[in-house]
Amino acid sequence: MQIETKRLVIRDIKTNDAVPFAIMTADGTLNDGAEVVGSVGCSYYEDLRETRITYFVGAQYRNNGYAVEVVKAYTEYFLKCYNAKRIIATVRNENVPSWKVIEKAGYILLEIIQSQSELIYFP
Repeated sequence: MQIETKRLVIRDIKTNDAVPFAIMTADGTLNDGAEVVGSVGCSYYEDLRETRITYFVGAQYRNNGYAVEVVKAYTEYFLKCYNAKRIIATVRNENVPSWKVIEKAGYILLEIIQSQSELIYFP
């Protein structure tokens, strides 16, 4: 897989990504053309019976709009390439920066799960 946005290349993880990826997750893979800056993907969650987008941007690369850019691009890719009807995002109640990312990427609040302190969004 390879998806290109104006500033990022979203691609499959490579062996030589191991060190930069490990450094970031100690503080997967988004690439700004020169270096790994984070990661994006999806997982199926049995408890929700939904596919959920997952993303991570290394601390030193945050506040550059990368997360919004990659969530938009990956969501479009996933829905188109997998003929999926939807993908969701779950965000911890206290994780305000992630709320902002998901909402700026066009997701809409679907449900609040009080017992898990999570918000569920869909595009």
